[in-house]
Amino acid sequence: MKSTIGLAVRCDLDGNIVEIFHLSPSLHLNVQKGAPFTRLAIPGSLSKALSFLLDVKAHGIASNWEIDLQARDHPTTITFMGALLGESILISGSDSGESAKKMYSELVRINNEQTNRLRDVYKTQAHDYEHYDKISKLNNELMTLQRELAKKNAELEQLYADARQKALIDSLTGIYNRGGF
Repeated sequence: MKSTIGLAVRCDLDGNIVEIFHLSPSLHLNVQKGAPFTRLAIPGSLSKALSFLLDVKAHGIASNWEIDLQARDHPTTITFMGALLGESILISGSDSGESAKKMYSELVRINNEQTNRLRDVYKTQAHDYEHYDKISKLNNELMTLQRELAKKNAELEQLYADARQKALIDSLTGIYNRGGF
């Protein structure tokens, strides 16, 4: 992708540049993160750049849009291709439509690698959360069993006290029996 003359960026849904993947030095463009993509166009192509972004948002993909950009010394016509991926718009542009498509394919590959890495992190966190969830459930079960055990111990102590009393005191007269003496 570095050998291709062109531009590859990721924009948010409002069209502001979030990430610059590739910018050919020979284009002499002033591309900055946070700046609107439309700012790259010369005044006569501003509406075309805006229409390109709207087309991407409306249809999910747009290709072969020729937009005149303001290079350092003169306007330069760049062929753009863009696609809506999640909460981002991936845009690639080059001096030819075929180069723009190649850059776009590379951009999608890069984005997929980043997405796969994010998925791996989420899976790890989910796996950790799954372990945490299991530990929490086991801990809750342990606390429930401890409460039940304490209740059973209290019942046993009461039964022991009742049996001891019956062993020492005559139930008919209420005085000590032979075992009580």
